[in-house]
Amino acid sequence: MPLQYGLCNMREDFITPLKYWDKSGQRPQVELPFEENEQRALLLNNWALYKQQEHETERDAVRAMLEAQQKALRELRLESPELYAEAIKRDLRWFPFEKEGPHYTPPVSDYQPPEGRYNDITKVYTQVGFKR
Repeated sequence: MPLQYGLCNMREDFITPLKYWDKSGQRPQVELPFEENEQRALLLNNWALYKQQEHETERDAVRAMLEAQQKALRELRLESPELYAEAIKRDLRWFPFEKEGPHYTPPVSDYQPPEGRYNDITKVYTQVGFKR
């Protein structure tokens, strides 16, 4: 099955101009027999099922580890509040970045946006209708 590339977020400067397209470097399209198409479809379905099961197994393992961690922390809190407080502290050696930003920024009451001209350069594409 060929890969398909999404065209979302594609800018015009990344589109190859038609004058540079060379058809001689492309392989001819091969028509596969029906059995081969069916075999590939079955293989693709089996692969999707395998990846789904792999994802579910990994998700369940992570969920079980998190539940075990929460249970251990609850037990530690009952056993020793001091050790619990140390256990839930963030270890800055693992991820040394902390950021505290504004939680709410009120609007500036006397702010006047700058005057200026707006040049709309949005490209408008129209679909050409075909006559029958």
